[in-house]
Amino acid sequence: GDFAAPGRPVAMVESSIGRRLAVSVPESALPKDGLARGTKLAVSIDALAGQEIAGTVAELTPGADPMSHAFTLKVALTGNGIATGLSGRTWIDAGKRKTVLVPKAAVVTQGGVSMVVVKDAAGKARSRAVTLGGDVDGVRVEVLAGLTGGETVLTGLLSAPPDGAPVNEASK
Repeated sequence: GDFAAPGRPVAMVESSIGRRLAVSVPESALPKDGLARGTKLAVSIDALAGQEIAGTVAELTPGADPMSHAFTLKVALTGNGIATGLSGRTWIDAGKRKTVLVPKAAVVTQGGVSMVVVKDAAGKARSRAVTLGGDVDGVRVEVLAGLTGGETVLTGLLSAPPDGAPVNEASK
């Protein structure tokens, strides 16, 4: 009941094997040593409820997309029974990074701004606005910006003291 037209498919042929997962990888997430064909990756298909499938890098675009700054990675999947059109994800080891963690009790929120009060070399309180990441273990939180690490932070404050106020250590 339909007409054939130039450029319009009449039939589609589909194989039951040889599935690939196309993944967009941001340039910032590429490992320093890069990815190469043959690299083994763990893949999770959303419809298969947490079941991990082995995958192998089959293709990697040589350059990033100029708009998204991401590389397209195609991962060949092992196993049969994976339908076309399913969504999935893979994990790429992008190396290790240093993180700054502080106790949750060190974070003071004032006026919608997250702050941490540090003790400087002269023993004075200095307030720092921080950008927080995720909760690590229920006790500590990751600081993405605002601290460099190694600072002495004050905990248990209800509000940030005036900048430059002397810091006296509490006895236990």
